[in-house]
Amino acid sequence: MTSESVVDPKANSRTHTAVEALLAATRKSAQAMEDEAATTTALERAYRKANAAAAELKSAARGEVTARAQLALAQKGEKQPLRNAEKAEGLAAEADRVAAQQLVRWKTEEDRLAEAHRGGKTMDRRRADKAKLKADDAGRKAKSAHAVADRAKGVSEAALGATREVQERTKQAGLRLRTARIEDARAKHEVQQAEEKARLAIVQAMMAQEAESAAKKTIDRAIGMLKVVMRAEARAAEIEAVQQETGRPQATRTKRRATESSGRATSKSGTSISHLFKRGRQRQTGQVQQLPVPAEAKTAAATVESGTLVRNTRPSLYSGKVRLFVPDPVDPKDLSTLRDRLGEVVGLRVMSTGGYSGEGNTITVAADQPLPLASQLDELDIVEKASKRGNDIEVRLRLPKAVS
Repeated sequence: MTSESVVDPKANSRTHTAVEALLAATRKSAQAMEDEAATTTALERAYRKANAAAAELKSAARGEVTARAQLALAQKGEKQPLRNAEKAEGLAAEADRVAAQQLVRWKTEEDRLAEAHRGGKTMDRRRADKAKLKADDAGRKAKSAHAVADRAKGVSEAALGATREVQERTKQAGLRLRTARIEDARAKHEVQQAEEKARLAIVQAMMAQEAESAAKKTIDRAIGMLKVVMRAEARAAEIEAVQQETGRPQATRTKRRATESSGRATSKSGTSISHLFKRGRQRQTGQVQQLPVPAEAKTAAATVESGTLVRNTRPSLYSGKVRLFVPDPVDPKDLSTLRDRLGEVVGLRVMSTGGYSGEGNTITVAADQPLPLASQLDELDIVEKASKRGNDIEVRLRLPKAVS
């Protein structure tokens, strides 16, 4: 006689579906971590771009100030050459006037000599020759004055050309400054967007990890329930053997109890799995945003907002100034040794040491990059235990062994 299975036919199917849901949650968690890493990388690029834009803005501002100073000097320097050119032109014009007068006088003397010669009179030519010499000397002076005026005009034009070049450089410096201001504003806006995306990615990663953890717990419970069902099925097989030997009534009662036990186990398994399905549908329909945000996700988001990026909350990463609290009793030599060990940690600098009367000592350190500082302190041979204490880290040192 063959036995009827006491296992709910839907139990295996529900367990299989729960395993698939767990795999889906794991994939979503991995994707969320990848998205978090991508947004963190994008945020780092945005920070670098913003730093470069700020440096360019600073350089452009200095260049614009320098160009304006050079323009003022050039405009001041062009005034004297211009005055010299105007003065040289005036002297050249005066020399031309004197040369013209001397030339007229010489021609007048020549005309008088010619008229006397035609009338048969004899006149002294020395007066005409003297007038000619004065006219020639005035002509040479006028020519020299024009040469000086030409040179002064060339110097003035060069000064004007230099001023125009400086004006063009000042114009370009102003354009560069305006462009740098626009790029700086754009870079700051991109940093804000990148920070918001990174904040959202960290929250989503935390929620995905929470969903994955819940799915693992649910599948563990479902597997436990399935084991109960399998044991009930094995018990049912034993019942049939007893039924053939001792009689049907007792075996039937035992089989009924096994069936009821299997049904209860299957019902609990189905309830746990249905809860997981409900959570999965909430995430697929976008209701995940209405779920309460875990405290770890809020902490991670606040950390990103303050400028410190963490890639995971376990282990905790520390960046910037961190205070280490070393409770009493502590030997000053051990405290000095701890300072030396801290100086050997890569990316960590010891800033200062302080203390509280009757409580302990504090050491302020600075992390140049995010570090799992608590776990690194645990690895030091002088440290007994390092644990988080609010925003600080409590460091308990190993007590010296007693000498027998």
